[in-house]
Amino acid sequence: MTTPQQAHAALAWFLSAQDDVITRRQVLECGLSTAFLRRKLRRREWVTVFPGVYVTHTGPMTWRQRAWAAVLSIPRAALSHQSALCAAGLRNADGPIHIAVGRKCFAPKRRGVVVHRYNQLDDRVLWYKQPPRVRVEHAVLDAADSAPTDVEAIALMSDAVQARATTAQRLRATLADRPRS
Repeated sequence: MTTPQQAHAALAWFLSAQDDVITRRQVLECGLSTAFLRRKLRRREWVTVFPGVYVTHTGPMTWRQRAWAAVLSIPRAALSHQSALCAAGLRNADGPIHIAVGRKCFAPKRRGVVVHRYNQLDDRVLWYKQPPRVRVEHAVLDAADSAPTDVEAIALMSDAVQARATTAQRLRATLADRPRS
């Protein structure tokens, strides 16, 4: 049995680690009740972002809060494409949040979220990152693949190498390991 102090400390840890975004499940894991959650929502101290995902304020959400909400709204999701590059500090924060999920994962449509499905997701994702994201090499190649022009794709890859987020050799090796489509 957790004490109220322990429950609130656990809640504070989640909120700090996840930029003030939390799930219903995490609230309950902290030892707090659904009545606590309903009270926060009723008082408008928290706002529902997606079903079962909440933010602790009523103002505009930051990019990181939008990213956390997208990742937390679908089990075993991680940032991908431009969003993974943004989280790694290689791109500006704009546009929809791109997430990667497993090929057979149920991922309902969410406003402002683009879902990409992959086989062998665990081989691509750094689950320990905050928020979880696809490895830089995969994110660069995915974003380059969806770039509108070849020049923009080349610029994306060269920017990542120049920023020392990866090397040309690692990009080449990652590309060689990817299945042909």
